[in-house]
Amino acid sequence: MELKKLQKYVVTGSRQFYFATSGFTIGKRKKREIHKDEDGKCQVKIGRQTYTGELVHKKQNRLTVEVNGNRYEFVVEPDAVVKRKAMNSSERDNDKTLLLKSPMPGKICEVFVTKDTLVKKGEPLLILEAMKMQNQVLAVCNAKVKAVHIKTNDAVFGDQILMELEQE
Repeated sequence: MELKKLQKYVVTGSRQFYFATSGFTIGKRKKREIHKDEDGKCQVKIGRQTYTGELVHKKQNRLTVEVNGNRYEFVVEPDAVVKRKAMNSSERDNDKTLLLKSPMPGKICEVFVTKDTLVKKGEPLLILEAMKMQNQVLAVCNAKVKAVHIKTNDAVFGDQILMELEQE
């Protein structure tokens, strides 16, 4: 008998829920029945409570479902993705320093700022060439440039730190 690997997921909507695909229960185990009709609607009976629902919209890992007349939108992501996103957001120093990372691998064509430059939200910081297209990388907020880690003609990887910005 082959054991399946335990898969962990996080469901994010108005609140965040963690669950695993193998052997999870919430509270006491109750009798469950699931019926699907030809219209795609499901009726789930858990104990004495009945829920009627349907999948309204699905795009990749973003889902909209309707249960008992109420709509819920949520995202289902593997646990590792949520941890990586949390780690990336925690790379900020005292919530004032932002690490500007390369959105994709490419080559730096031009850098418009130097250390201690004051920039406004939307102002171009550099031009990154990727797949024969030149992309402007813009300031996401009003900030002061603390450090510039790249120069013109540098090759960069995706997610490489390009600059450090201190929010104003």
